Amino acid sequence: MTRSADATVRGQAHGAMGIMPRVTASGAAHGMPADPDTLNHEPTTMNARPFHLASALLAIGLTASLPACRIAPLAPIPEPLTEAGAWAATTEGGAFLGLRTEENDSRSLDALFFEPGVRVVRVVENSPADRAGVRIEDVVLEWDGAVLEAPEDIDARLAELAPGTAIELTVQRDDAVFTVPIALDAREGEGGESARFAYRFDRSRTRAAWVSAEGGAMLLSAAPDGPVARAQLEPGTVVIAVDGEPVASAEAMLRRLRARAPGERVSFDVRTADDGDEPARSVEIRLQEQPTRLTGFDIPILFELDRDPSGDGVRVEFLDFWLFALFRYERVNEERTWTLLELFEVSTGTGDLGA
Repeated sequence: MTRSADATVRGQAHGAMGIMPRVTASGAAHGMPADPDTLNHEPTTMNARPFHLASALLAIGLTASLPACRIAPLAPIPEPLTEAGAWAATTEGGAFLGLRTEENDSRSLDALFFEPGVRVVRVVENSPADRAGVRIEDVVLEWDGAVLEAPEDIDARLAELAPGTAIELTVQRDDAVFTVPIALDAREGEGGESARFAYRFDRSRTRAAWVSAEGGAMLLSAAPDGPVARAQLEPGTVVIAVDGEPVASAEAMLRRLRARAPGERVSFDVRTADDGDEPARSVEIRLQEQPTRLTGFDIPILFELDRDPSGDGVRVEFLDFWLFALFRYERVNEERTWTLLELFEVSTGTGDLGA
């Protein structure tokens, strides 16, 4: 028997005994012709895996290199003031103003800030202030139209005035502001003129002063950077409806706004004296929102900014390669440092070792 015939017989015998031919990496069996389609397809499948892996790594790298920003609250939104009741004055006399005051701060160490006026911490019994109705926790905003910034302001004005002088204080109680006439060193038992309601102050939603007017709530004044000023509403504008619901008074409008979330958008229907018989126009107002400050911005490797939320420190880096940066600037309070290639450093200001 020839060699080729012997190989054929062995192949047939293997098939008859149920033994499958061994398959090579090319997909062809020993003693059998290779499939051309298999030979052409297999290399393509093996090369696709590295291609997909490279695409995934590239996508991850691009995502990680995108710029990122960080922000932090700049100052808390004040809680709405309690709606004030009526002002009550007594007729018991006194001999001086009779107020002890302190600075009008936020009373929070975590977010300390100061507002205009001085807060009343004590009212002397039978004093002109007590007779006029001033109470503890009231905030004295103005003295004869001059803004008070510190308790010493009251002492300085008292030193310049003669007994019996009539003055007028602007006093805030909760969300209401009153003008209060007081006679210094009044005689025993002589009551002063009753306080006149001035306006209601909203510090948490509109940052504006309002007073009830015919048909709604009239704007008296507004913070220059507040929601009302941004909407370009002028003093004297009357709000007659909020989101289509009529407004009966300043108190009713402020109650409705306090129920809204900070930063929420509301619609005011407003009128002015110049509108005449024209229909009310609609103005969109975005209520006071939480102010924020940029505390960080970075583009990996190229640029990084890191700033303390309090504003006391800042760090800027260019071309940061982890082990070293091409350029770095740092400020901590009054000390400033410039660093180049981690080799050259210059500092100015007052540091730990400064005089």
